[in-house]
Amino acid sequence: MTLPPSPLRVAKLVLSNRPGELKRFERWLAPLCDELELPPKAAFALDLALNEALINVINHGFEPADEEQEIQVRLEIREQTLIAEIIDGGRPFNPLEARPMKTGQSLDQASIGGRGIHLIRSYADELGYRYQDGRNHLRMLVKRQA
Repeated sequence: MTLPPSPLRVAKLVLSNRPGELKRFERWLAPLCDELELPPKAAFALDLALNEALINVINHGFEPADEEQEIQVRLEIREQTLIAEIIDGGRPFNPLEARPMKTGQSLDQASIGGRGIHLIRSYADELGYRYQDGRNHLRMLVKRQA
């Protein structure tokens, strides 16, 4: 007998814009990936894309940086995909409009910035962005299977 597909599940985490919160994020995501029995490639892609996006929000999203702000992480767990969304009230910033990272033929020629966005683009299967009601909404889709 075939079981019906499992219902949509949603996991949520609220962080602050402090670098130490990345450790708390990891303590939340790693067991979730294990519980979902994600293949290593999907778990790595999800972790890398979310971490890079959170680092960018924490390091560049808020002015002044010393004011504590809330960052929401929402993960929709579907049968074949995971849809992660980061919602923050920082400065409007659409990473999809950022210029691609300049690559060089050597480390000396490579550009300093833009690596995080490059990694997000490389590891997420789909990306979406909107600015609504004073908040950035960055959505990333990661497929369970490659």
